[in-house]
Amino acid sequence: MLRRTTLARWAIPATAALALGLAIPALSATADTSAAENCVQAGNVWVQAAYDETVKGACATEFATAQDALTASGLSADKGWVQTVDGRTAADPEWWSVYSLTPDANGSYKVDWDFAQVGVAELKMNPSSVLALQLQADWSKDSVAPAVNPLGGVTLTKKAAEPTATTAAPTRPGPPKTGR
Repeated sequence: MLRRTTLARWAIPATAALALGLAIPALSATADTSAAENCVQAGNVWVQAAYDETVKGACATEFATAQDALTASGLSADKGWVQTVDGRTAADPEWWSVYSLTPDANGSYKVDWDFAQVGVAELKMNPSSVLALQLQADWSKDSVAPAVNPLGGVTLTKKAAEPTATTAAPTRPGPPKTGR
């Protein structure tokens, strides 16, 4: 007859608990994939916040700028310098970095995150793109891009609308035309 030691009896349950514990953050990080896909397929902007062990997202239907998208998503009401996202305030030396993700020419989101070179009020957003705010531990260190791509396996079924270029109309008429 086989005798199981105490170690052997606890090895399988402990391994299962460890595996489940490691899987829980992955599950929460991918829980919004269908909502994110529905959002971008409709031509809206998906806004994602990542902090501590949390990844949360919401759809923005108003998104001329990242500021508009962030406000429309309900994840932050901050204007200009973003300090609080999803109720999580960045405490010195923490800060919220801003990234965007735009599908490639084939509509695939298997692309790298773009670090914003301007603030949220100046960052222009395109239909079917993703705006990510990633809490960074220390403003004196290089930022780390979001680890979760909510649309990594998604391809747009229709091409996202291209932003239309606008030109300003002259504010005063040009010189009068001569008869030549």
